[in-house]
Amino acid sequence: MAPGMIAGVVEGSLLAKYLPKEGLQIFFVVFATILAVRALMNVKPKPTRQLPGRGGLFGMGGLFGVFSSWIGIGGGSLSVPYMVFCNVPMHQAV
Repeated sequence: MAPGMIAGVVEGSLLAKYLPKEGLQIFFVVFATILAVRALMNVKPKPTRQLPGRGGLFGMGGLFGVFSSWIGIGGGSLSVPYMVFCNVPMHQAV
């Protein structure tokens, strides 16, 4: 995931200068609200869910990198819940 995150952060920061400030603010509020609701609902993954292959991990890392650069958070706040959602034990995900 790390190479994808690095590429995503670079891409996201290059794209951010072309996005309207209000759009990024709305994205931040919607994204934070979705994370909070999912945390409060305590969504449990299907026991059969697993991490994707290398390409899927690179893609997810890239997506997390873009979102992290737009929101101003570390990638771990997105990648750890994703790995737990894919049934990776918490201590390994962290």
